[in-house]
Amino acid sequence: MAYASVVKIFTIISMHNPRMPWQNQPQEESSGCGFVISGKRILTNAHVVADNIFVQVWKIGSQNMYRAEVEAISHDCDLAILVVKGEESQEFWKGLMALEFGGIPLIYDKVSVVGYSIGGENICVTEGKVCKIGPANYAHSNIELLTISIDAAINCGNSGGPVFLVNSLAVVGVAFQGNEENNTVIPVTVIKHFIDGVDERGKHDGFGSMGLICQSIQNSQLRKHLGMTPHMTGVLVCNNNPSSYASHVLRKHDILLSIDHLPISNDGSVPFRIGGLDRIPLDHLVSMKKPMETARVKLLRDGEELEFSILLHRVLPHDINVGYEVVLQDIQEGRIQI
Repeated sequence: MAYASVVKIFTIISMHNPRMPWQNQPQEESSGCGFVISGKRILTNAHVVADNIFVQVWKIGSQNMYRAEVEAISHDCDLAILVVKGEESQEFWKGLMALEFGGIPLIYDKVSVVGYSIGGENICVTEGKVCKIGPANYAHSNIELLTISIDAAINCGNSGGPVFLVNSLAVVGVAFQGNEENNTVIPVTVIKHFIDGVDERGKHDGFGSMGLICQSIQNSQLRKHLGMTPHMTGVLVCNNNPSSYASHVLRKHDILLSIDHLPISNDGSVPFRIGGLDRIPLDHLVSMKKPMETARVKLLRDGEELEFSILLHRVLPHDINVGYEVVLQDIQEGRIQI
């Protein structure tokens, strides 16, 4: 049974003290959820284990809790991987199976959220439907990535739990945040980006970015003024990050026509699914690449069509959101200069 692979996570945390950075704040207890994935690992949210000093996991039907360690964490996409090692690990993994990932669901697909809400030790299951698929800010890092909005309740304590298609064992996302209007899920594309990075390099290096600020060109007179032909669509480059690789290639007032051979519409969106009508912002397509990968862009400059390959840099999280430990790590790895 797939629900048996959903575990409860108990964390003792000690957050940094911004007023007195030489000491931490008093210890607190928190809990969340996770589920078993390939390689005898547990996937959960980064905010469930952030600033941890001690982590334990519990599986349904067990009388014991088991010590766990954080193997990898990405504050950018609010995901983390835990491992259970030591003498008790064989007992813990007995009877647990790795859950398989599906694809991105369609609008109105029925989904179920599975986890352990605060105040009980029994599985909590809520059902609903997919309401919207699109980018949104991840509260933990304030980075905008793809999310799935659902109307199923995500109860307090359910963070990190799997979201299934109803009547299916396929995981289509991880529950992670919500509000009074809707609840949001981390989709499989973001999850696999994180897991693939950990499998390839032992850590997640973040998400790709060109560092551009672009303007939509939905006004026909503006397109005509910019020298675009009637069949052309694209966006206007208004500014770029001077420290980005794109700043050496792209100029202000360039018009981006396509990226990786996908046409960019005048509102800045690109096709999402093959053969589908869904569209997503250009930024999301770029973010699903890894830092130091390239994006092939076609642009219009002074009436001439040009093509370039642009090296991508990493989207940096807003460090005030994700904590002192991330600032220190970025300084040590040279991403932030002081």
